[in-house]
Amino acid sequence: MGRRDWVFVGGLAALAVVLFCLVRQVHGVDDAFISFRYARNLAAGEGPVYNPGERVYGSTAMAWVGLLAGMAYALRIQVEDAAACSGAVLLALDAALLYALLARATPSRVLRGAGVVLMLLAPHFACVGGLGMETPLYAAFILATLHAVVAGRPVAAGVLAGLTFCTRPDGLAVLCAAVACFGLEALTGSRGAGSSTSSGRAVAWRRLLALGGGFALVAVPFAAWTWSYYGALLPGTLAAKRTHPLVSSRWWMLEHFVAGEGRPVAIATGLLGLAGGAVLLWHRRRGQPLAWHAGHRLVAATAAWFAVYVTAWVAVRIDFYHWYVGAMAPAGAILVVALTMPLWHRRNLLLRAIVLGALAWLTVQSAERTRAELASWRFYSDHWEWLRHRVGEAVHRFTVPDREVLELGAIGIVGYFARDVYVVDRAALVTPLDLVMARTHRRPTLEVFRCAPGEQPPYGEIVYMASTPWTDPSLASDLVLVRLGKRSSFDGTRTMPRTAGDGRLGALRYRGLHPIRMAIAPGGSLQFEPVWTVEGPLPAGAGICYRVGRPDLPDAIRVETRGFFRDRVPYADAEVGRTFVDTITITVPEGLPPGEYALAASGTDDLAGPDAQPVALGVVQVQG
Repeated sequence: MGRRDWVFVGGLAALAVVLFCLVRQVHGVDDAFISFRYARNLAAGEGPVYNPGERVYGSTAMAWVGLLAGMAYALRIQVEDAAACSGAVLLALDAALLYALLARATPSRVLRGAGVVLMLLAPHFACVGGLGMETPLYAAFILATLHAVVAGRPVAAGVLAGLTFCTRPDGLAVLCAAVACFGLEALTGSRGAGSSTSSGRAVAWRRLLALGGGFALVAVPFAAWTWSYYGALLPGTLAAKRTHPLVSSRWWMLEHFVAGEGRPVAIATGLLGLAGGAVLLWHRRRGQPLAWHAGHRLVAATAAWFAVYVTAWVAVRIDFYHWYVGAMAPAGAILVVALTMPLWHRRNLLLRAIVLGALAWLTVQSAERTRAELASWRFYSDHWEWLRHRVGEAVHRFTVPDREVLELGAIGIVGYFARDVYVVDRAALVTPLDLVMARTHRRPTLEVFRCAPGEQPPYGEIVYMASTPWTDPSLASDLVLVRLGKRSSFDGTRTMPRTAGDGRLGALRYRGLHPIRMAIAPGGSLQFEPVWTVEGPLPAGAGICYRVGRPDLPDAIRVETRGFFRDRVPYADAEVGRTFVDTITITVPEGLPPGEYALAASGTDDLAGPDAQPVALGVVQVQG
């Protein structure tokens, strides 16, 4: 690249830093703070763990954890400050890498600059970059890998693909893209002008072997370390996310480009692709050779990565998260620029005007959607993450030594700002499952969180302290329970952690219950979370009936469900072997006599059989 190119790169990098400063959120996003707590413990010498002494693979971004820990240790700064500094630098690096990558495919500075701007203005890429997530580092490794693939450096491509995998497990997609690109050359025997087909194939096959060797050089030691240190090859958070209900469609990533925020990219890519294909067809009919071998390799590798990435997320069935979409911004920008090149390099003023108009329209659309996305994130950060930040600080200030925190949500922000307080994650994302069950299998006696004189607990949060008599004296400890609530006055409403249970409704096995609101007045809403494990296929039309009653009113309240998560997942479609934490809300009718009522669940005849006994879930207290 020449002097003018370096000026372009400097300007685009400065634009990236300015954009990062504009979109950076003070309170961040909860998922980022899980990695922050891992990084802080690593910098403090406790190892990459959430709680010192407990090796749980709960962060999906180990390379990001290592980078933040190294910066925090070397510069003596807080982890969140390290994330802000590295995020700005990495976003500028992403801009420079994309510009250099496009320089291998097109001599036009206009197209290179347009590609970088489109990447930076992609709604989820820009906003997620300011939330403390690993997306800028992940994108940098992807772009560097594609750069090595286009340059024909398989060993470097393999090493960089391994680093991408260490950053996020779905980094395997970029390895698949490199394999597809070099494999295509191996099958076609393409090496370059003046080379024979057989020699080209031999070189391409050697490149594939070198690619695999470079990847194994990084990925194998990393996998061996995670297995020896954590006892797992993949983070437990991936399995946990697969158990969450799909708020979006399973095809949300494809729908993002068909009818969602990625629709302008899809429209522009489709139209430019048709026009570019027409120009290439016209070239072939006239017998003219196709240009830019490096451009062909770039398009092949990027398209392969895009296809593998989208297909993988559809297959694993994980719900929509902004950072999964944000990672596609560099690939989207590359494909848009690649499809404009056949039109732009025709040196036809009309065609160039069409390209500039399409790029300008796409840029305006992206900027508008980024603005709307940023406003949404700011609202979320100011109304929710701010509360979690406050509660974490309160737990740190008021929790005495040797007490634990049982966290029902927001294990990132609450756990990070609770500092050295031991946190038990009820969902077992960052806490060993057997330890979670040991600490939540009984109902502790709960007291309202006690503050120091003149102190007030954070409004909008419900914080509890409990003295729990455990069966095993070695587990004796005081427990603090934190549960997020609405922004309202602190009323000291009582709750309790999940209790273990056992029972069966046909192939459904009852595992336990988390009572959320079990003491309510008539007209209020009873709420609880039963835990069910699907141990075999469930018949079509299967249903569960939740009953609230007592001897004189056996069916005071009766609610029938036909699926998990408010019937969104029919019982017959539930995957065998999965455990579901369902949420049930029942309205208590006016006029129901006060007193204690038994809560039970029974199955329909086709689920449990006509003679099956109901499963006792707990006791409901109806207040007068």
